[in-house]
Amino acid sequence: MTSIGLFGGGSEEERYLQLLKYRYYVLDEEDITSILDYRIFKLLIFPSRFELHSKKLYDKIRNNNIFTKKIEDFLRKGGKIILFPPIELPSDFQFCKYVKKNSIKIDWLPIYRLKFTRKNKASVIVKKSNHPLIKNIKKNSTFERYGYFDFTDIPIYSILCNSKGKSLLAEIKIGSGSIIAGSMKLDFHNIAPQNARRTTEFFRNLIQWGLNTITYSICFDNIVDGVSKKYGRKISNLLRKADQKILDNDFINGCEYAFKAFELIIIEESNHKTNLYGAINIVFPKTAKIHNSKPENTICHSIRYARNSKFHAVKTDDEIIVEEVEYFLSAIKYIIRILL
Repeated sequence: MTSIGLFGGGSEEERYLQLLKYRYYVLDEEDITSILDYRIFKLLIFPSRFELHSKKLYDKIRNNNIFTKKIEDFLRKGGKIILFPPIELPSDFQFCKYVKKNSIKIDWLPIYRLKFTRKNKASVIVKKSNHPLIKNIKKNSTFERYGYFDFTDIPIYSILCNSKGKSLLAEIKIGSGSIIAGSMKLDFHNIAPQNARRTTEFFRNLIQWGLNTITYSICFDNIVDGVSKKYGRKISNLLRKADQKILDNDFINGCEYAFKAFELIIIEESNHKTNLYGAINIVFPKTAKIHNSKPENTICHSIRYARNSKFHAVKTDDEIIVEEVEYFLSAIKYIIRILL
């Protein structure tokens, strides 16, 4: 599986992915029910006009409440989404059954008030922010658009906007992840020669923004059988509970279950001779020089310290950042793998 998931094929965005030689996976209607966790990807792309190009897929997404929950989990744990208008041209609005008053709701994403409204086609001179996505776009550049996303009552960071402050490109933060929603037109075939390089670089920036991200990819599922055989079901069940809590966005308890399994394993490896601090030094002895201890010893003590100072303190789930959880769980998994 690649790091990029593209909903539906045949779009202009797919041609850009091919042009820039990115590997990607095209998601269809069967994937909506078969994929349990979208964290197998780092970046998900909802391409322009995909309601038109992939009607069965769009219907499946729109009528599946579990899909919205999966996407929310994906975002809260650091995933990135690029969103273009699902319909765009005047003819698209005529034949789409989900249109109301020249607007289509994007109520299948966990930002239920978002909608795209059709306007007459126009070329818009944009104002820039300092967002790294648009570092290659010159001041007072012009983009074509067929409408706007309506961000009313939705907290956004406006990246590109028109002279009246209406956003053509905006970032919406959800948990540790975010959505980039863009209403400008990226014409693959009909780009003016002077804009071809700008458009290609902009799309590349979008993809790199999505790929350069950390998601909650650590799970213990592939080691629980080994843990069960060596240390018993009590400890392996703690790791299963850790996986489930992380999937449920309950990061504090997820990390706590993982730590408890780690603690019991280390103490058992020391033949129950002492507490966790002493057990670590028995299982992974320090070298003669205190500042040159073995990496495993240092990692174990850093796990112990992180648990006591971070997750066992007064932090809430919203205050724990992705990097903390990733480091904590990956360090625990690394040590357990060594001992199996």
